[in-house]
Amino acid sequence: LGTWYHNLPLTVVWVANRNNPIRDSFGQVALNEKGVLILYNRSLGAVWSTNNLPTMGSFSPVLQLLDTGNLLIKDDGGNRTIFWESFDFPTDTLLPNLKLGWKLDVGLHMIIRSWKSIDDPSEGEYSLSLDPPEAAQLVLRSGSKKLFRWGPWDGSSFSDL
Repeated sequence: LGTWYHNLPLTVVWVANRNNPIRDSFGQVALNEKGVLILYNRSLGAVWSTNNLPTMGSFSPVLQLLDTGNLLIKDDGGNRTIFWESFDFPTDTLLPNLKLGWKLDVGLHMIIRSWKSIDDPSEGEYSLSLDPPEAAQLVLRSGSKKLFRWGPWDGSSFSDL
């Protein structure tokens, strides 16, 4: 399951199941009544799903792809609450409005990771992240080795750029 730029062939910008690909073209996607998006393979085995927790009470889940490329699961009711978004799980492309860093309330670290190869979207060797949350620096890594850092972030720019 992926998104790509319109009118740019093969320019994939986000892949949900990047480490667990479907090997043929018979995938199926479903948004269940609890608001969980599930990708199934040919035999209807779950290959990938969102990690959002089911909500309590009245909930009308909808899936929406924004012009920015952010895929959302939200409540179609009056409150329009967003329960899950693809921008929380970036792959290898920094898109407008996508943020790197931490969502400390849920322990989520948003990191850009390279593809393993031009034909394999699974996680590759390189990553770009904001580390650590208390003194935000932009860090480029190869595996666990820091290759370069910019920062710290002062609220409007990185001091080393």
